[in-house]
Amino acid sequence: IKSKFGKENLDKFSDLVNKETLWVVSVLVNEPNVAKRARMLKHFVKISRQCREAQNYNSMFAIVSGLNHPSVLRLKQTWERVPDKYSKFLSDLNNIMDPSRNFSRYRNLIKSYTVKPPLIPVYPMVSKDLTFIDIGNKTKVEGLVNFEKMRLMAKEIRGLSAMCSAPLRNVPDTVIAMNVNNGNATMKRRPGGVRSAPDARKMYQEALMVRKVKA
Repeated sequence: IKSKFGKENLDKFSDLVNKETLWVVSVLVNEPNVAKRARMLKHFVKISRQCREAQNYNSMFAIVSGLNHPSVLRLKQTWERVPDKYSKFLSDLNNIMDPSRNFSRYRNLIKSYTVKPPLIPVYPMVSKDLTFIDIGNKTKVEGLVNFEKMRLMAKEIRGLSAMCSAPLRNVPDTVIAMNVNNGNATMKRRPGGVRSAPDARKMYQEALMVRKVKA
């Protein structure tokens, strides 16, 4: 729906799923060496598991979708070189993203007590749910606002807000600042408004860690 406030970031997030999926596919099919391709495939399985551990279900869904793409599944010689352990890992991830009963396993997982915020949901599913609520219910009934539709929309949005109701755990403030400010860490202010002197050694070590993580 067109918004006067704009939805640039939502569009970027929506495109991210396709970009990540096609990234997995293109990297694998462009590698001519079977042994290297098998190692890359194992690495993608590892990345998707890390996304699962970090509760980044959006990227997990994108990577698993890439691994299940017909262009990748037809690489039989590559899959034969993948150890059974990694095939089992991928099977477990596929079970989470089982589309039967409207992705009931995934939906039950993110609602379970074991999953605590913050988490990144599968955005295409969020978009689909909101779209169906909007299309399947009239905004006005007999000239009056359909508050039942508004309650359904509000329930979905409250659920999304709850997913980001807690800060990222075990992530240094400098790392977050580097991402928020396009790679430029900022100095924090003390409650009195005076800037605190940065710890150069700590900032250097954290900057090295950021490079390593991004690499």
